[in-house]
Amino acid sequence: MKKLMVAISFFISASAIAGPHYVSGKIQKVSGSVDPAIQMTNAISPEKCNAGNYGWLRFKGTTSEERHRVYATALSAAIANKQVTVYTNSDDAECRIYAIEVNM
Repeated sequence: MKKLMVAISFFISASAIAGPHYVSGKIQKVSGSVDPAIQMTNAISPEKCNAGNYGWLRFKGTTSEERHRVYATALSAAIANKQVTVYTNSDDAECRIYAIEVNM
């Protein structure tokens, strides 16, 4: 029974979970550009925003500097292979990340 609980716990922690305005899991890809973006494991995205066919989540911000601050956090988490929770808009428009939490 103990082995089963450990296996279930591992499966749950390794998977990505999404809600209307958030997604939790690991970052699969990081795109550094003028409009940086990330892709979560299995390209999963929040339910109430449009991440396109490939699940790209872009960073909210009115300036390049604002977007790159969040990008730096995402890049650090991806390199460290940490679980994150990403919060986005929930207005069915293009997915824009406004906050990211790194789970230690």
